[in-house]
Amino acid sequence: MLRIIFKEKAPALVKKQQLEEAYGIRLTEDETKELSKMCNLSEGLYNNGFNDGTYGRTKTDLRNLIESTGWSLAKAMEMLRIPPEEKEHLEKELKKKH
Repeated sequence: MLRIIFKEKAPALVKKQQLEEAYGIRLTEDETKELSKMCNLSEGLYNNGFNDGTYGRTKTDLRNLIESTGWSLAKAMEMLRIPPEEKEHLEKELKKKH
C-alpha cells in the first residue's frame, strides 16, 4: 500500500484508483485532497533533490575545470557542454559562493 502512495509516479487520482482496486480502500474527498498534497510534496522534494544534486555536481566540475586549466567560466561551460538555458542559473549560483 505504501509503495502505491509513495513510490509510484502517478497522479493522485490514479493512486486512489489503485488503492481501491488493490486494497479495497475508498478515500473520501478530503482524503483524496490529502493524497494529492502528498503526491505534489514528494514530487517537489524529489525534483529539488535532483536539481540540487545535478547542479551541485556541475558547479563542482566547473570550479575544478577553471582552477586546473585557467579557463574562463564561459570556456569551461562550453567544454562541459552546458545547455544555454542552464548557463545563467549556474553563473549566478557560482557567484553566490564567492
